[in-house]
Amino acid sequence: GSCDAADGSSVTLTPVKTSGPGNVAISPASKSLSACNADTKASFGFTADAAGEYVINVDAADTKGTYNPTPAKFKLTVTGASAPPAPTDTDGDGVADGSDNCPNTANANQNDADGDGTGDVCDSDRDGDGVDNTTDNCADQANPGQADADNDGVGDVCDPDSTPPVISKVVTGTLGSNGWYTSNVSVDWTVSDDGSAISSQDGCDDFDVTSDQQATTYTCTATSGGGTDSQSVTIKRDGTAPVITLGSASGTAGDNGWYKSAVSQAFGASDATSGLANPAQDSFSQSSDAQQGSNVSIGSGSVSDNAGNTASRSAGPFKIDLNAPVANCESAPSAWSAADVSINCQPTDAVSGLANAAADGDFNLSTNVPNGTETSNASTGSRDVADAAGHTVTAGPISGIKVDKKAPALISDGATASPDGDNGWYKSAVTNTFTATDGGSGFAPNGALGHSFNESSGSREGSAVAIFSGAVSDAVGNSNAGINSDPYKIDLSDPTNIQFVGGPAAGGSHDFGSVPAQPTCTADDAVSGLKSCAVTGYSTAVGTHTLTATATDNAGRTATETRTYTVAAWTLKGFYSPVDYGTITNNTGSVWNTVKGGSTVPLKFEVFNTVSGTELTNTDIVNQPLKTTKISCTTGASDEIELTSTGSTSLRYDSTSGQFIYNWQTPKAPGTCYGVSATMMDGSSIPIAKFQL
Repeated sequence: GSCDAADGSSVTLTPVKTSGPGNVAISPASKSLSACNADTKASFGFTADAAGEYVINVDAADTKGTYNPTPAKFKLTVTGASAPPAPTDTDGDGVADGSDNCPNTANANQNDADGDGTGDVCDSDRDGDGVDNTTDNCADQANPGQADADNDGVGDVCDPDSTPPVISKVVTGTLGSNGWYTSNVSVDWTVSDDGSAISSQDGCDDFDVTSDQQATTYTCTATSGGGTDSQSVTIKRDGTAPVITLGSASGTAGDNGWYKSAVSQAFGASDATSGLANPAQDSFSQSSDAQQGSNVSIGSGSVSDNAGNTASRSAGPFKIDLNAPVANCESAPSAWSAADVSINCQPTDAVSGLANAAADGDFNLSTNVPNGTETSNASTGSRDVADAAGHTVTAGPISGIKVDKKAPALISDGATASPDGDNGWYKSAVTNTFTATDGGSGFAPNGALGHSFNESSGSREGSAVAIFSGAVSDAVGNSNAGINSDPYKIDLSDPTNIQFVGGPAAGGSHDFGSVPAQPTCTADDAVSGLKSCAVTGYSTAVGTHTLTATATDNAGRTATETRTYTVAAWTLKGFYSPVDYGTITNNTGSVWNTVKGGSTVPLKFEVFNTVSGTELTNTDIVNQPLKTTKISCTTGASDEIELTSTGSTSLRYDSTSGQFIYNWQTPKAPGTCYGVSATMMDGSSIPIAKFQL
């Protein structure tokens, strides 16, 4: 047979013949197994005294605990044979010595408690617990630990039972809150008594709780030789979640089925068995809070019963839009503009969308600044835009827009210098300063609101010359066409067409004494007009002269014209013979004329106009009285001596000879020398004739 003890405790196997034609000797009569596994076996020998078929049952007895053996039942077939010799039975117990587990001591039952093959009657350790029978406190029941709870010398395993059965239970199920089970519950009872057999038990069958119930108590009662005991268990089962119902929803209704505010949803809750953990949840509300969209659900949140079952439920969907559209308008540009500015707006609504996307999805807001004005804080108009839920946003006005529709202002600051001519006239181009100002965009490149600049009269002249500023534009192109300065008197031109009136002809030659009278002059001046014209440089003296006609206009500008002429000296001839010159060097003759002192020497000469060639006969043209110069007889002049003439010896013009004649009476100073000459009114003179007295 093999071991099949359910609880793994020690088991005693005893083969028993239940049917057959003869007797069967079994050796050993029984055998104990203390372990139970696949390799544990108990072997028995069978001897029959008659041929035939025998049925053998193997009974199993467990020494402690509950044992549920499956008896081993098998058939033993014995075939016929010649009768064997009678077996030897030394102890006369009916068991042949070859099969007797104790051949020398009669033991017909062949008991072998520890299954070691040695019968109990001759086994020194009958229970096989390793303790000799003589000292074992319970020799017939294995107790290797020799436990003796009451110290009476009898081991606990064979001591009479003094305690009731031990009842234990195993409760299997999902335990929720507050002692409630939330699933099916299985209760498994275990009743045991190591000291004696269980004589009775009540309510100790295993059972399952499969439906919800309030607290129900179950009791197991068991009795053994040691008495009666009972154990109870209380089972509360609630495996059903609370029931949540929906109430009404409330919020600010918008357009097209949308809510414009958070929605409050009413809920109700109940639980039929354990009841709600929070009784206040029998009626409560939940809000959508910040949720928005076209498919918003409002959850009840978790609702628990006292067993710990939870439930939740959602209401909806709701269409909720909490926010107005966004205008999405461009910012005001930082730069100035010369025209009204359009600001583009492209409103959006991320939730319900625009009510009229075609019209409101893209538009412009514009300023409306009057012409001729400028402002740094222009504003656009505005426009209301609605979303599908009924929220509105006002796009605009956009302010802080710089619009300049006004041209710069110009003023003339006057000339940079005072007149440089006479009578308030300028003789050179005039520079006039202008100042431009702008109250809006200012002037390029840096936006200055004012700047000064100069403009010149250039080549223009006249009594009322205005200087034009030129056009001035501000930074955005508004233009002032320009202004004129106050008029200026500007004369850039000298007098012209200067003409001599009378006087010597240009390049002409005139004989001394025949020079025309001093001329005057005229001139033109087309701008400031002629103030005066004067001639200088006029002379009747012998020589070349330059006349200068100076014309002056009212501005003080001058121009000149010149004319050159020559006054020719008279042509002198003489002294004639008897005066001798020899070679004339430096207007002095080289020959000494020797005369007797006190004598009279006729000095003869002629005077002619050089230009006209006419001879002059008037003695007034000769400087009188004639003078002589006393000179060194060797080196030159040393003293001047006045010649005197008496009677017919004075200067005269002799028309017969056609000569001037002067009879010089020489001094009565022998050894002296004189130089004699005649000087004319024009400054010319006859060469010096040298005389030695």
